[in-house]
Amino acid sequence: MTNNALKWNIDSLKQDDNFFRLSFAPEKIGVQNGLIEGEIRGKINLKKQGRKVELIGTISFTVMLECARCFKKFSADKSKKVRLFFIEGEMQKEKDMRKLSSMDDLMEYYENDIIDVGPVFHDSICLSVPMKPLCKDDCKGLCPICGINLNEEYCSCGEEKSDPRWAPLKKLLKKE
Repeated sequence: MTNNALKWNIDSLKQDDNFFRLSFAPEKIGVQNGLIEGEIRGKINLKKQGRKVELIGTISFTVMLECARCFKKFSADKSKKVRLFFIEGEMQKEKDMRKLSSMDDLMEYYENDIIDVGPVFHDSICLSVPMKPLCKDDCKGLCPICGINLNEEYCSCGEEKSDPRWAPLKKLLKKE
């Protein structure tokens, strides 16, 4: 292992299975400040097969989100499986000479005999954050008129009120 707990020298790994338990701060892999609460935890196996290493494992973390409907802050526990093959950078030249395969999205290249799992974890965490986070599936959001959180209170705003700009179109409907 090198001085960084997320980097390994390939020569320090024994053939076949190398099991590790990890715990590290989100800043160590460049995850934006405030997105993750607490530390990121992981259990990984770096399975060495010659100069190729297969990463198999799981990372767990708590992500801090804001509901897209009611703007309430909430946390969600996430667990993400990771699987990737690390191949020596020299093999990149061979890859450039052939067509892309379905396995190419599972490959990462290493140089100077150092395998860095940090970028893999960073990408897994960022991809696990939903585009439209909801505090609960049936979140009612905010009233568009008064702004009350409809999950916590009933709103008595005129539900029949409509935007006056639609009045000319309503007249068209009445003529039929």
